Amino acid sequence: MMESGNRIGRREFICGTASFAAGVSLASSGGRRRLDPNLTLLVSDPHVNGGDKGMKHMNAAFAGIVAEVLKMNPLPARIVSLGDVSYMSGAVADYRRFAELLKPLTDLGVVFAASAMGNHDRRSSFAAVFPDLAAKTVVQGWIVSIVDAGMVDLLVLDTLWAKDGPGSANGVLNYEKANRAQLDYIAENLPKWPKPVFVCAHHPIGEINWGGGTFLVGQMCAAKNVVGFLHGHRHRWAPDWINRDWSSNAIARTLGIPSGGIWGDIGYALLKTEPGKATVRFRSRGFWFMNPAPKDDRQRSLWRAIEDDARNAVCTFPIPIPLI
Repeated sequence: MMESGNRIGRREFICGTASFAAGVSLASSGGRRRLDPNLTLLVSDPHVNGGDKGMKHMNAAFAGIVAEVLKMNPLPARIVSLGDVSYMSGAVADYRRFAELLKPLTDLGVVFAASAMGNHDRRSSFAAVFPDLAAKTVVQGWIVSIVDAGMVDLLVLDTLWAKDGPGSANGVLNYEKANRAQLDYIAENLPKWPKPVFVCAHHPIGEINWGGGTFLVGQMCAAKNVVGFLHGHRHRWAPDWINRDWSSNAIARTLGIPSGGIWGDIGYALLKTEPGKATVRFRSRGFWFMNPAPKDDRQRSLWRAIEDDARNAVCTFPIPIPLI
C-alpha cells in the first residue's frame, strides 16, 4: 500500500498549486543553483559503458547532456531514468560510470530519484551502486519506485525479465504466477491513487509479454488519476495513445523517451508540470544509428532531417484534478 503521507485531497491539490509555483524560486543554501520542484529530467537508454571493451561514444554523448542541463536556471529538481542505463549486460562498472557522469548535477542538489529496469539492466548491479534507491521499492523482489514530482507522482515499474539475468528483450510483468506482485500492486493501488500519476516503465506497453500489457492498458484507462504512460526502449521520441477497446471512448496517452546516446533519436526530455497540464519537451542532441558518423552524404542528410523534424518537439498531458 502507499504511505498515507503521499495522499492529498482535491482541495489540497487546488490550494497547493500556488505553493508549487512559488517553489520554483526556492534557493538552496550556500549559493547553490535554484531547483524547480515541478521540473524533472527524463533520460532513457544511455547504455553507459564502464568497461574497457565495446563502443564508448554514448559516454561522451551522455556527458554532453549533463553539460547542457547544467546551464539551466532553475535546474530540474530530479532525474528519472527509464532504463537501460547499462551498455549491454548490467555490469556494476556501467552503473558506477553512470553515477560519475551524473555527479555534476547531483553535486548541485539534483536528485537521482529512480530508474526503471530495462532488458540491459541487472537489479543486483544497480543495487550495488544505488542501494538506497533499490531499498525503496514498494514491491519486494522488483525495483518499483514512487517519485514525488510536485503536482504529479511517477510510478516507475520494473519490466526486466523476472530473473536477474539475460532474458527476452521484451518486457515482463507477469512472467510466472509467483511473480505477479507488480500486477497485484497496480490493481490494488492505481484505481485509488491520491494524486495525478504517470505510469512509467522501460518497455512500451505493446512489448510487455504474457498479458501484462493488456492488463496495464485496462488499469490505466480505468484509473481516473492516471496522466499518461512514459517509456524508453525504442530509442525514439514517440508520442502515441492506447485504448482499452474499440467500443470504449477511454484512451490514455503514451510517450517514448529517446536514447541518451547509443543510437536513434539522441537527447533527453524535460517534464514540466503546471496547473492543468504536464508538458514533456524533447531536447535533441542529434540522430545516429550505431555509429555517430554517417559514411555518405545521403545518410548524413537523412539523419539531419530526422533530427530537425524532432527538434523541440513537445507532448502535452492534461492533469486531472484528483478525483479521490
